[in-house]
Amino acid sequence: MKSKIISKLGRKLFLWRQNRRIKHESRTILCNMCLGGVLYHDLGLRFDSPTINLMIPANEFVSLCENLCYIKEEICEIKSSKGYPIGRLGEKYTLHFIHYKSIDEAIQIWKRREKRVNYISPYIILVETASCRYEDLERFDRLPYSHKIALVHKEYAGISCARVIKGYDGKNLNGEILQFTSIWGTRRYDQIDWIQFLNLQQKK
Repeated sequence: MKSKIISKLGRKLFLWRQNRRIKHESRTILCNMCLGGVLYHDLGLRFDSPTINLMIPANEFVSLCENLCYIKEEICEIKSSKGYPIGRLGEKYTLHFIHYKSIDEAIQIWKRREKRVNYISPYIILVETASCRYEDLERFDRLPYSHKIALVHKEYAGISCARVIKGYDGKNLNGEILQFTSIWGTRRYDQIDWIQFLNLQQKK
């Protein structure tokens, strides 16, 4: 119990220091799992992306990034017994709305945030989940965007945008990447300097 309290206090201090470094600017962060939304929270940025509080299979996420115009397509519900709503975007992409109560809520929020998307210069994050294959990483690496990063569990030859997240044994980063790594509030994804990646203007 004591360590949890210290972790929470440490996290608040860590984020306070991070936020002192930046001016809060608009950014479109596209991610295949919850990390994108967590970063918006951490850095105090407006949610300028619809890919928040959900999960998209890695190969479908890469395909969506190759065809960003599909973000504007309609979403239809897929019947599921998983305990959370699932949608189908443009009849091509599966959206697991893990943190939403209903498909109507998920669609409404998706459409509202889609209007804020910067389609020209998004910041794209691929987390190597269990569904991620090497060919998905290759395709992601070829995306014609300056700001992209693939968080992986080991070194991959030929994947220039890959960054290894250290400190775990499994391949499925989906949950582990959000774990605390010390009682001082740091998490696994803090191994990346997100302020630098997001090119946020630093305060003088």
